[in-house]
Amino acid sequence: MSDQAQGPGWWQASDGNWYPPQAAPQPLPPTTQGVPIATGPNPGSGDIGVNEQTPWYEQIWVLALSLLFCFPIGLIFVWINKRFSQTTKIVVTAVVLALATIAGITNSSSPPVEMNEAGGSATTVKPTTTAKPTTTAPPTTAAPPPTTAPPPPTTAAPPPTTAAPPPTEPARSVSEQQAVRAAQSYLDFSGFSRQGLIDQISSEYGDQFSVQDATAAVDSLNVDYNAEAVQSASSYLEFSGFSCQGLIDQLSSEYGDQYTIDQANFAASQVGLC
Repeated sequence: MSDQAQGPGWWQASDGNWYPPQAAPQPLPPTTQGVPIATGPNPGSGDIGVNEQTPWYEQIWVLALSLLFCFPIGLIFVWINKRFSQTTKIVVTAVVLALATIAGITNSSSPPVEMNEAGGSATTVKPTTTAKPTTTAPPTTAAPPPTTAPPPPTTAAPPPTTAAPPPTEPARSVSEQQAVRAAQSYLDFSGFSRQGLIDQISSEYGDQFSVQDATAAVDSLNVDYNAEAVQSASSYLEFSGFSCQGLIDQLSSEYGDQYTIDQANFAASQVGLC
């Protein structure tokens, strides 16, 4: 024993001293029983050492959620997981794909929830009588009653000192008042003849007023039907091409706007076609 090596073969013990080669302890003969054999993790067997931390994508809850909400990502996590054997990976993949296939077939075979909204609605739409609002030409308006005063009496009786009150307009019914409002709305929207306006507000596909109320309402309005005919003619020319006679026929036809011939000729000349 020495505090430093004295030659080759000397060895240093745990107490810090140096000993000669002959004092070295002899190794024990190997045994096959009773001695635990320290083994490390075998990468090929899928085992993980005790102190090795499991990656987040190999956690069971991560695999379960990914397979439930996004199974392609979940299958990728299953196949890169070292904790599962090849057989386990194949079984999990087959089960997930089978469930996905069944779910897809079920969804494709179920009928649509909503029907086409357009279906069945055609019966609720009132058909119009013409391509554009009916603009039938009215007959020429009757001349208003003369407003001239009667000739003075030839008798010597003195003239009355008080003038006669002007005739009052007859009161309209509620239905006639509503017909007047409807007629005015149509005139604000487009050009109409007298007969066309009466037909529009009395038609079963229009406002469905009675013919009597519709006529009273239209005649109570102060309408320049020559101007209405010009407006209708301009609308036709914006929509399509017309000759002079073709436009006159369209405006005066009983299947068209029903203006008078004079009104139709006036409108055609005003738009510069004739």
